[in-house]
Amino acid sequence: MCSFGGEGMSKVPGNSADRIEFEAEMQSLFRAGELRQVVTRTLQAYGPEVFGFLFAIVGSEHDAADIFGEFSFDLWAGIAAFEWRCSLRTWVYTLARHQLGRFDRTQKRERRHLRQTPFSDIAEILQFAAQLSSETLPHLKSNAKSAFVRMREELDPEDQMLLILRVDRNLSWTDVASVMGGVNTAALRKRFERLKERLHEMARAEKLLPE
Repeated sequence: MCSFGGEGMSKVPGNSADRIEFEAEMQSLFRAGELRQVVTRTLQAYGPEVFGFLFAIVGSEHDAADIFGEFSFDLWAGIAAFEWRCSLRTWVYTLARHQLGRFDRTQKRERRHLRQTPFSDIAEILQFAAQLSSETLPHLKSNAKSAFVRMREELDPEDQMLLILRVDRNLSWTDVASVMGGVNTAALRKRFERLKERLHEMARAEKLLPE
């Protein structure tokens, strides 16, 4: 059984230097075969920001928590095959985006794959995922929405995703392109510039900018 607290608790990587150190440690654990520890500590480190990403896109705490549980299962199921061609952080956002795509297509959560998996193999991971989402949600809801966030919510999900990944999460263009399905970075940059222009126009319409 794995522990989710105490000595093994991961510090949330607060900047690029912290993330580099954390990712190196996770890669060492991965090579040592400590996959369960990699998953739980990855959830500790990146889970809150991933949940915030999901919540921002779907706008429903119930749906965000549901999708986060599916994402956590995918992390557990896929970690052994992870090839470290990108950062762990980029990969978890890719998994989260895939789950958003499935949710958009079905508008319901199906857990057939969970029923086919021995519950003891995944129970702690899902329990921890539920704990993380319940602890993260009050913080997200307590922050008053900025004018920028309110305007962003009027955009389509793909445009919201681009803004969150690039502006809020500060991912590199290469990582943003990877998360969004291998889109050409030049095309993403142009799309981003168009989004900035649109937000600027929306801000003017809302009297948030001087004429």
